Amino acid sequence: MNPDPLYHLAQRSDLTVVLDAVITSVPVEYERSASHLEAGRNINHWRTRFFADCSAIHVGAQQVITNGRIRVLLNGQASGRIGRGDRIRMTGQLSWPGSLGNPGEFDFGTYLLRRNCAGILFVSHLEAVQILRPAGPMSAGYWITRLRRAAQSALNGAVDREYRGIAVALLLGSRSEIRAETEDIFIQSGTMHLLAISGLHIGILCLLLIRLGHWLLIPWNRCLIAIAVFCIFYAFMTDLRPSVVRATVFAVLFTLSQVTLRQVSFPAIIGQAGSLMLLCQPYLVFDTGAWLSFLSVMGLAVAGSTVQSNVLHDRMSDLFQENRVPLTPWEHVRKAMLQIRNWLVIRYRPMLWIMATTIPLTAWAFHVVSPVGLIVNVFLIAYTMLTLWLGFAAIALGMLIPFVPNLPGTVFSWMLAGLSSMVEVAANIGVGHLYLADLPFWCLPMWYCLLVTVVMFRNKRQKQIIWLCLCGLTAVTFLGHSGPDSDGSLHCTILDVGHGSAAVVELPDGRVMVVDAGAMNRGDQAGELVSRCLWQRGHRIINSIIVSHADADHFNALGKVLPRFPVGELLLSQQFLRSESTSVVQLIKLAVKHDIPIRVAGNDQHFRSGAVEIQILQASPDHLAYARSDNEKSLVIQIRFAGRTILLPGDLEDVALIDVLSRLPQARVLVSPIMVH
Repeated sequence: MNPDPLYHLAQRSDLTVVLDAVITSVPVEYERSASHLEAGRNINHWRTRFFADCSAIHVGAQQVITNGRIRVLLNGQASGRIGRGDRIRMTGQLSWPGSLGNPGEFDFGTYLLRRNCAGILFVSHLEAVQILRPAGPMSAGYWITRLRRAAQSALNGAVDREYRGIAVALLLGSRSEIRAETEDIFIQSGTMHLLAISGLHIGILCLLLIRLGHWLLIPWNRCLIAIAVFCIFYAFMTDLRPSVVRATVFAVLFTLSQVTLRQVSFPAIIGQAGSLMLLCQPYLVFDTGAWLSFLSVMGLAVAGSTVQSNVLHDRMSDLFQENRVPLTPWEHVRKAMLQIRNWLVIRYRPMLWIMATTIPLTAWAFHVVSPVGLIVNVFLIAYTMLTLWLGFAAIALGMLIPFVPNLPGTVFSWMLAGLSSMVEVAANIGVGHLYLADLPFWCLPMWYCLLVTVVMFRNKRQKQIIWLCLCGLTAVTFLGHSGPDSDGSLHCTILDVGHGSAAVVELPDGRVMVVDAGAMNRGDQAGELVSRCLWQRGHRIINSIIVSHADADHFNALGKVLPRFPVGELLLSQQFLRSESTSVVQLIKLAVKHDIPIRVAGNDQHFRSGAVEIQILQASPDHLAYARSDNEKSLVIQIRFAGRTILLPGDLEDVALIDVLSRLPQARVLVSPIMVH
């Protein structure tokens, strides 16, 4: 339990307070936009997000001295007004994430506690923030903010707006400007690591600087020192993001080992960098991104120790070369094939090791496996390297000579367009990615124990046996764990999505049905809640989805759900299909894109699944003809099992409610958005 008074005040519901605090991160602006099934809604607005260390809190006439850390969400674009290190006074609503209301829901409260955060402050407008003392030129925060803003300005001026979010994520590590569907495409293609700035980006930057050092004939030690200094500079530019700091610490330790002529092994430097980071930020033990970064580097280290550039060679060709005997056409073909084989082995073995070290954790944390990434990433290595080099050049030119046309930035924008297209093609490959339910608790420790054993054993026969065990574990985990454990009962879970509706109905035979899935202005968040509930319950497919009516807060979550789950059928009313709403049209197009059959549902339709009887009711045609709203056209889902009845009436109201109510039996459970007398 956090003893800070700020934490205890945050437990109250939306308490209005005045806080004195110092900003501890560069404020980041992002546009909070609707999901892609809410295109017709004008809800886009800007927010600014940052962390701050509080020094005092005012509740009414009472002042409390405190030193808690808070997360601030401010409506409006404020990054140009405030910066890291500024002492400010804010008026807003202090709160804390509520208790988990849904199965499998992300525990945001625990996430904040691990980062020593005592609360969340919602500030409704810019005028509620007063600068008490701006950061001076002698403070680190002042220069970090200036560097960040200069780099952001250079990218904004050089990159096309459509790809600006990807550019900022690639080079500055902020994904706040990327749309949710773009992020999903990178996840599905197995290239999400490109957007999560990490050691890969620092390595590419270091390689560029090494090449420049060679061209300029700079001595090796001086070149390494310059690279370490530049990495530190870059870490400040990214607002000291943990992944960049980890890579920078590694670069500094490597430079020290080279300059002092101490032979330190690659794994030892990795261990030292990891230990230093854990001392400074212990919460990284629970950070999935930190573990993925560490495991990727370890995979590269293991692969580098087993692959030599001359691992495969054509001895016959060497013999002919030594004897100066000309090669026959067949021998030329064989030599070319062996060279291709060499190229593939050298590049695919590191990729295979990275996949072996990261796939289980990715599947456990993000519920997705992307085999297509094995193919795409190998061919994207050189392309991404060139793209990042151009991006670094665009930032440097934009910061140093802002009034000169930014040619590297223009080419960088073209390269981003190509990268986006290639990633989208990879994501659209049908078998390229697979979403998974929650993995068994024993899967991760067993997998990594076997993987460590593979590294430790030197005997080839023993390694082969362990690799077979890993393949067997994969088959048991991904194929044997194929569905939920049915106990012969019916389970109906009403999800807490805020203003909206979503219900997951699990039938006794293991089938699952979703009745409505949406939330007002929070379609993507509701889709994440529905997905996590299904995964936590062990479901990989959805047998049926029923949408009660054409209000977006009852179906906009399907924009997230449909790409993740194979769906047996989508049940819609005639009135839904006749709607001219942009969101309805987009939902139908999305269903067609994913080959989901659409069935028309109407009054008095019956379905049976074992001992469960499902009946759909609707107002009579006379009432539907004069209905004034989509609510009156709602489908009512009646579920009977073991002598009990559950009613899910959508948003049925007014005269249509009276019409249907007279035909309803007595129900044990009624889920209703209105008060029924």
